[in-house]
Amino acid sequence: MERSLNCIICCQKTHLIKDDKYSDIYYKCPRCEAIFLQRDHILDKKMEKTEYDRHENTMDNNGYVNSFRELIDKYIIEFTGDLKGKKILDFGCGPNPVLSEILKKYEADVVHYDPYFFKDISFKSEQFDIVVSTEVFEHLSNPYNELKLIKDLLKKDSFLIIKTQFHNMKDDDFLTWWYRRDPTHIIFYTSKTFEYMAKKTGFVIMFSDNEEIIVLKKEF
Repeated sequence: MERSLNCIICCQKTHLIKDDKYSDIYYKCPRCEAIFLQRDHILDKKMEKTEYDRHENTMDNNGYVNSFRELIDKYIIEFTGDLKGKKILDFGCGPNPVLSEILKKYEADVVHYDPYFFKDISFKSEQFDIVVSTEVFEHLSNPYNELKLIKDLLKKDSFLIIKTQFHNMKDDDFLTWWYRRDPTHIIFYTSKTFEYMAKKTGFVIMFSDNEEIIVLKKEF
């Protein structure tokens, strides 16, 4: 019989969400609202990369490109101003750094990193005005590690913009949710989850659309 675990975000006791059809087991926290997959159901690194290799997110995908343009115009520029000359890190860019290519057209100074496809970690010695992480945080087994790293990379009063689908729904609806069907998606958030993590890592939330976008500012 499966037992509940303490939340990996806030250590609160969780309750089970079990998918009998696919034998997936998730844990949902009543305090910070994080939902995370049981560890022994997480893909190994080789299988995870195989899934990423199937992605077809390129500059030829108009819908994909337009989603980034909207992210830039509606959120990044709105909170950070003119991007010309600003140092930006595209954190977790995937096999095709489409966002980076678009940001360069705004005359930003862009660096991209991905642990599978662009492994150069020399960016860790730099300081950035903006870090953007799109469709990354749902893949992380310990998001605190990445938040702490990103905080150290940001200049004071600089911004982290995250895009990931929030799970604002009941447990039964979660089990039929398209977003959780991706086998590489192992943790899911709401604005409340990010509020908790922000306080623990020295960020303040500047904006959330309560659906998929959260804007954080380095507080100290």
